[in-house]
Amino acid sequence: MNLFEAIEGRRSVHSFDASKRIPRADLEKLITLATKSPSSWNLQPWKFLVIEDDAKRAEIRKLAWDQNIITDSSALVLVLGNTDPHENKKEIFDQWRSNGIINDEVHATWSQAVGGVYPTAYEQHEYAIRNSSFAAMTLMLAAHGMGLASCPMIGFDKKAVSEFIGVKAPWILSFMISLGYSETGEKFPRQQRYGLDKVLCIDELT
Repeated sequence: MNLFEAIEGRRSVHSFDASKRIPRADLEKLITLATKSPSSWNLQPWKFLVIEDDAKRAEIRKLAWDQNIITDSSALVLVLGNTDPHENKKEIFDQWRSNGIINDEVHATWSQAVGGVYPTAYEQHEYAIRNSSFAAMTLMLAAHGMGLASCPMIGFDKKAVSEFIGVKAPWILSFMISLGYSETGEKFPRQQRYGLDKVLCIDELT
């Protein structure tokens, strides 16, 4: 399956085969592919908590409007973002420098610039959500390419789920992804999407 086929074929699945589990090697491959996603300065402010345990997923289901896909899927992936853009900057910028891509001057400039680009709590929150979302989309496309089904979810009590799984600052819970195998293998036809006349603007917003 090529990339275009994956984009065209991916759907959000709401009916999973609860009897199947994803092999650990496939999970690790999937997360590895997700880490190839772009991020600001390559700071990679994301983390994936994969919950396979049935009891834990049953508890999370209680905090998510009793949605059955949480427990019927093979695994629940909680996508987290790091709101502190400074946490990894030395390690990452040191790598840029060691690889000969930047020099000491650029290293110092970038280190200072991070604070200027993300100076407030709001912008740091946006940084975490935005970059972790890049990785999550890659994960879902890769999952489809590997024959897996997925469904992104924001319908849950974010505070309660965060407390249940032990999220601590600077990390935040972006959203969850139910991951597994489609129960029937069938897909709904893609619902209508807006045409270019409604979504594409050139040079001027219309």
